[in-house]
Amino acid sequence: MSEIITGEESPLLAHENVDVDKYLPPSQTMNRSKFWVIMISLYLLSFLSAVDATMVVTLMGTIASELNSQEHISWIGTSYLLSSAAFQPIFGKLSDVFGRRLILVGCIVCFSFGCLICGLSKSLNILVLGRFISGIGGGGLSTLTSICISDMVSARERGIYGSYSGLAWDLGTISGGILSGFCDKIWGWQSAFLIQIPVCFLAACSISLWLDIPIRNSKDRDATILSKLSGIDWVGCGLLVTSLLSLMILTGTSQKDLPSWSFWWFICVTYMIFGFIAFYMWEDKCEEAVIPLHLLHNKAVLISAFTNLFTFMNILSDSFYVPYYWSTVENFTPLESGYLMIPSAIGCTVFSIISGHIVHKTGKYRFVWMITALFGVIGGFITFSLKKDDGYIANMLKTFLMRTAIASSITYMIVTMITSTSSSEMAMVTSIMYGFRSIGSTLGVSLSNGLMQLYLVKNLNVKFEELKTQIDKIPNWTIEKLMQAKEKALDDPKYAFKSTTPSIVSDAIVFSYDYACHIVFAFIILTVFGNMICIYLTKENDLDTER
Repeated sequence: MSEIITGEESPLLAHENVDVDKYLPPSQTMNRSKFWVIMISLYLLSFLSAVDATMVVTLMGTIASELNSQEHISWIGTSYLLSSAAFQPIFGKLSDVFGRRLILVGCIVCFSFGCLICGLSKSLNILVLGRFISGIGGGGLSTLTSICISDMVSARERGIYGSYSGLAWDLGTISGGILSGFCDKIWGWQSAFLIQIPVCFLAACSISLWLDIPIRNSKDRDATILSKLSGIDWVGCGLLVTSLLSLMILTGTSQKDLPSWSFWWFICVTYMIFGFIAFYMWEDKCEEAVIPLHLLHNKAVLISAFTNLFTFMNILSDSFYVPYYWSTVENFTPLESGYLMIPSAIGCTVFSIISGHIVHKTGKYRFVWMITALFGVIGGFITFSLKKDDGYIANMLKTFLMRTAIASSITYMIVTMITSTSSSEMAMVTSIMYGFRSIGSTLGVSLSNGLMQLYLVKNLNVKFEELKTQIDKIPNWTIEKLMQAKEKALDDPKYAFKSTTPSIVSDAIVFSYDYACHIVFAFIILTVFGNMICIYLTKENDLDTER
């Protein structure tokens, strides 16, 4: 079998005459040193993705305050998620056509270029552009890392090697928050993006030198580059990204800029609805669909896809708005928020590894998966109990259970999805998985932001109307100055903690942010319920049967 392991120089020739059902993965045939060099290179990319994600969520409050852009701050996250959602499903197909290594290195370069733009940005618009470009590359890092790991190991081994990928992610999560805090304190928040570029360079060198894995798809190997590119579902990608963009505009734009039932609001709603319908109809008939809907006729794949959707709605909503709560309600710095995330990140690491070993040793996972889902629901209610006067320990403990439970369930979710179809459909199934992850992530942040803005504005209006009747209790303040303070509170989430803000005004602002964040926490509870229902409907697959 060692002859089968061919290089990336002719990736599409690999396994041309091999029965894929009898194929032995490189973990069983390759030199162990070379195998681990490849795996460590892939884990480095997982680490890089986590560092970037954690940096952004811990810096949101600071960036919003400095750029006076609280109403539109979610675009920092959603622009990245939008481009990821558009391009993630493509990378599986592109890597089949052009080889894993070439596409993966291209993604690293794109990601690092986006980081450079973010690091040099002085306005929200440029920062959002940089995040959008980073999302294109970042989507490929996530998809191709998972695809390559699946290529490298057997079904029974996927749990344990997937848990190591989770370990790399969690180490990035731990270090990312602290690193961004130090960068912000010493050099400013822009430096948090710039320091990722050297890591990108190391990852690109590592992948270029050592990634040399087989690709089992020999289809169209003699076709021209133009014909290969024409086989990609560009129409489906366009419909998906523009439909999600419409959703983001609706949820990420304030009532002042886009009033409900206005002409442009109606256009966005109409396009979003018909865009998603058109996407479904196109994908159902397209031979090279970006999200192959025929695979969703497989009940296991369909349920796993929606499990991904709810799971990543939860993860992104929690990751963005719990640190945002710490910043806007409890006045924690990015560095302090990074410290608060360490215990749950360590818990995610430990329980992800335990989950992988359970799958590896027993070949069973559904019962334990259900238990973790139940803990996730309980953890959601505990997160909802966060209060303004909670100390460091309480904040750490209250966010621990849900995060570790969700992290553990990801291992089982990956195993379920990739063992539900044949090995020849592995890349497409992985693309579906990451496509639904991206859609779920975008929906999670967009809907959370929509709820946040709706209830924040509503409560600020109520509270400041009450303050009008108490204006005599605020020395040297007029009604006009009070209304200006309300507008500043919408633009700058740190305005409540400025020394020039009277305590009675500060309390009104903090209460409004507190209430709005708890509405988001209630939404997070709904996502863990959705996740648990999907897991309950899942059937266990036989992991000893190579597909």
